[in-house]
Amino acid sequence: MSGDAPVPYKVIGDLLIRCGEESDTAYNVSPYVIYRLKYEPNYTNNAGQLRNVLTLNLDIYTAFQYMNVALSYYRLNDGLDVVGKKYDYTKSFLTNVNGKDKNFDLMGYRFNFARINSSKLDDMLEAVQFSIEFPSEDSIQFNCIYNGEPMNMKSRMEMDGMKMTVKMSERDAAYRDVVMYVFQEAHDAHVRMIMKTEGFTNFFTNIYIAIMAKEGNLDKNDKEVVDSYFTRIDEAIDHINVGYVMNR
Repeated sequence: MSGDAPVPYKVIGDLLIRCGEESDTAYNVSPYVIYRLKYEPNYTNNAGQLRNVLTLNLDIYTAFQYMNVALSYYRLNDGLDVVGKKYDYTKSFLTNVNGKDKNFDLMGYRFNFARINSSKLDDMLEAVQFSIEFPSEDSIQFNCIYNGEPMNMKSRMEMDGMKMTVKMSERDAAYRDVVMYVFQEAHDAHVRMIMKTEGFTNFFTNIYIAIMAKEGNLDKNDKEVVDSYFTRIDEAIDHINVGYVMNR
């Protein structure tokens, strides 16, 4: 097997047996991996939050040591039930990050997409008390506090499965639409927003433009200047995937 081909597996009782790469047998390695399953539909974590959790335990034996590896997964809703609810920023995760060695200042924080990490986003989004809420079935609102004043950006959204398109261009022609994927945990303890390169670039630049305009440093009606900000940031980010955990 190779590429994105599905991996054969079978569940027997609380065991999941998965077949790995056939090429492993050439190195006298069994292609079969056996996990022990533990399902806890009402697990309470250390913070007292209710979770629906599936844990896969894997025992690994080598000539030198024994290891137990545990992989835990939260159950997600098939759809979103978020109308009238608010979620506060908790944590972000960055993967597949690659960019140019250029600096950008946003909300008093300097970003460089050649060296960015999750802690930089954490520092900024926690400091500005970033949150989201869903006023209606087809709208989302981003909230933050900047220089002691609240900033709110409400926009219509369109859903296609878990894919959400935030129609920021309808709010203001200076902004661009943001595509992201939104998942809601089964007990509604949190939602996760996943942005790929274009979605994050537009999201980041929309905020940049909104702040520049608020401070009187940008005329949002000057299309050439506005487009130059999107071009500048787009050229600085080659690849990036960002996941935001937002807790109720």
